[in-house]
Amino acid sequence: IVGVLVLGGLVLYFCFPKIWGSVVYPLKYEDYIVKYSKEYDVDPAFVAAVIFSESRFDINSISRVGARGLMQIMPATARNIAKKIGDTDFTVSDLHDPETSIRYGTWYLKDLMNRYNNDEEVALAGYNGGPAVANRYVISRSSAVIPYETAGYLKTVMKAKEKYKELY
Repeated sequence: IVGVLVLGGLVLYFCFPKIWGSVVYPLKYEDYIVKYSKEYDVDPAFVAAVIFSESRFDINSISRVGARGLMQIMPATARNIAKKIGDTDFTVSDLHDPETSIRYGTWYLKDLMNRYNNDEEVALAGYNGGPAVANRYVISRSSAVIPYETAGYLKTVMKAKEKYKELY
């Protein structure tokens, strides 16, 4: 009986976190995440964490302010990205296409990281709250000067990133 309990405990200890973790932190569209993470040199776990935090992998997601798709990109931001990457056929409904959303969102994360010396947290502050929020965060390095929502968003994404690294 003791041997069965020990064996059962070991199985739960080593397998349960992986099984439960993949339920809590699902991963969809992995091919697109890997493809565009490589193309734009962004950590794929970081991209997956942003998608998880933004939309929980719901391609039809639309925020209360109008951000759309997996990576919750605002239409105006998407139009700007389309111009910069030469996508002349872009329409707002394309943000509900998984590949377009991941491509644009990953490009935007890389653009923000380039602006902020490859600092993921500052890039996230800009992704969530815009450049003014990111600039305030750079100056103070304190979550006290950024909106409460953005401070929570940084914690959520960075925690999810670590979980995605651990699980996948």
